[in-house]
Amino acid sequence: MYRMVAVSPQRSWSEQLKEVAIAGAVAGGGAQLGLFPMEAVMKRVQVDREGYREAIRHVCQNRVGFEGLKAPLLAAMMRRLITFFPMEAGRLGAESLQLSSFWGGVCGSAVGGAVESMVTTVSERHKMLKQAQGEIPPMYPVTADRIRYWYRGMLPNTLKNVTANPVLFAMSPRLKQYFPDWMPAELSSFAAAFGSSFVVQLWGAPLDSCRALMQTPNKQFPEYNSAGTLETLRLMHRHWGFSGLFKGYLGRSVKVGAMGGVTMAIYPRILKWVGGD
Repeated sequence: MYRMVAVSPQRSWSEQLKEVAIAGAVAGGGAQLGLFPMEAVMKRVQVDREGYREAIRHVCQNRVGFEGLKAPLLAAMMRRLITFFPMEAGRLGAESLQLSSFWGGVCGSAVGGAVESMVTTVSERHKMLKQAQGEIPPMYPVTADRIRYWYRGMLPNTLKNVTANPVLFAMSPRLKQYFPDWMPAELSSFAAAFGSSFVVQLWGAPLDSCRALMQTPNKQFPEYNSAGTLETLRLMHRHWGFSGLFKGYLGRSVKVGAMGGVTMAIYPRILKWVGGD
């Protein structure tokens, strides 16, 4: 089972968790930067309901692969800091209480997913507005209307993260024991997280499409601009049938799997480097 690389009884929790936060932020930011063009493709697949070939052609021809990168890049660094921090804190806390470190990590990952949603909902809203070339209103001063505007789509985003994070960042490392011994640790970490994403996206893809449709100004389907979570899911089913709920499943699984796989593969090495090992 995956354990925090820097765990040592001679070092304080604060030192170890600070290193976890730094390593998580660097790993998450690097993975987001390298794979961000897939976000523009998935926007056209999930929101504009295009095919992958048409979406890729549009992104390449118009050179919009990195449109709206700034907010998601910052959010990716913050979300992985938030993800790994409670996961490792849960494991350390469970170990100190002589409980299962595995379930401590699972619970910590779920908590991290809930907190993470507060960051990513805003960044995803900003990205979708930027990619749709819509008007981006100011965030300040903070008012109730602006909070509601920027946190539109929070519920499906939270449901996805709270359930997906424990699978991708706490449970997937257990799959490593089924890989052959000759496989490098980084490769087995990548493969475990990558494979887990296809399971996660069975419920994550509909929720992610729901969030994307709620957050994107849509002239073609204006009814989504004011619909709630359940109403959006019902509209998706009415317009495109059951299979329409999973539009973009393959692309989203590959994207999430690659992000999680790269993060899990490089995170231990960065953690060792930060800790001076």
